[in-house]
Amino acid sequence: MKHTMCLLILAAATLVSRASAQTNPAVQQAVSSVPLIRAQMNDPDSFVLVSVQQTKPTKKANAFLEGAYNLCYVIRSHNAMGGYGDPQVVLQLWSFKKTENNGRLEFIGTTEDARYGAGHGQCEAKNIAVDITAEVKAALVAK
Repeated sequence: MKHTMCLLILAAATLVSRASAQTNPAVQQAVSSVPLIRAQMNDPDSFVLVSVQQTKPTKKANAFLEGAYNLCYVIRSHNAMGGYGDPQVVLQLWSFKKTENNGRLEFIGTTEDARYGAGHGQCEAKNIAVDITAEVKAALVAK
């Protein structure tokens, strides 16, 4: 009985996660971008997605950027020497309006670099709205 109940709860959680990934545009964008990031690695087979976070929307008066947010990916992969280096941060601007920078990936350095202002501080903890790692990883597995 307990085993059946655990399986039902797990199945429900998986369905909720899939539904969230299908309706959240940030998750959809991240799922489509992870293969692009992976392809940029020296050793794509060693790619590890550590986390994906969505920043707070911008409040700029610029009509093209208002409501835009960034996706901050923390990744790991083998370096040129074959070992894992420091985790790297990739920044991606995402706006619902079409701009030339929409969806552009920018490798901004290590997590320490991002913590101290690289990428204009957009991936600092104070600017993060929500962690979407679980939804992105679930959607990637389901693909």
